[in-house]
Amino acid sequence: MQLNPIKCKEIRTCFKRTPPCFSQVAIEGVEFEIVSSAKVLGVVISSELKWSARIDSTTTKAAKRLYLLRQLKRARIAQSDLVSFCYSVIRSILEYACLVFHCNLPLYLSEEIERIQRRALRVIFPDCSYSEGLAKAGLTTLYDRSTLCKELFSDIDTQGNHKLSHLDVPQ
Repeated sequence: MQLNPIKCKEIRTCFKRTPPCFSQVAIEGVEFEIVSSAKVLGVVISSELKWSARIDSTTTKAAKRLYLLRQLKRARIAQSDLVSFCYSVIRSILEYACLVFHCNLPLYLSEEIERIQRRALRVIFPDCSYSEGLAKAGLTTLYDRSTLCKELFSDIDTQGNHKLSHLDVPQ
C-alpha cells in the first residue's frame, strides 16, 4: 500500500499530564498534519478516544434529515412511507458503525442519539408517546439495538459453534 502524505493526518493520543515530545511523522519529506480528530470511513475518532465528536457529527447529520421528514409530512405522505423514510434515511445514520462504539457509549451520549429518533417519531405520530410511536412503527429503541450488538459479540465469543466464530480474531 502506498500512502499519499498530503492526505494523511496524525492523531496523537496520550493520557499523561505532560505528553512526550515527538517529531512529526513524514513521508517523502512531507510532514503529516497533526489533528485532534479525524474521520475514518465515516467514523470520527478523537485524540482523547471519546465518542462525543462522533455523536455530535452523527446527530447533526441526522437532524438535518428531519427537515426532509417534515416536508414529506406536510406533503401528506402516508405514515407507513414516512416510517420507511425514517428507517432508511435517519436511523441508518444513527446506527452507522454502531458496533464500533455502542458497547462503550456513556448514557448521556446514547440519549443524544435516541433524542433524534424520538423527534422523528414525534413528526410521524404527533399524538403518540415515544413508546406508542415505536410500537406503531415497528421499531425498537436504539439502546435496545445496541444491547443486541453486545449479545451478538458475546455469543460469537462464547459459542465455539456460532456461524461467525471463524471470523473472531484470537487474542
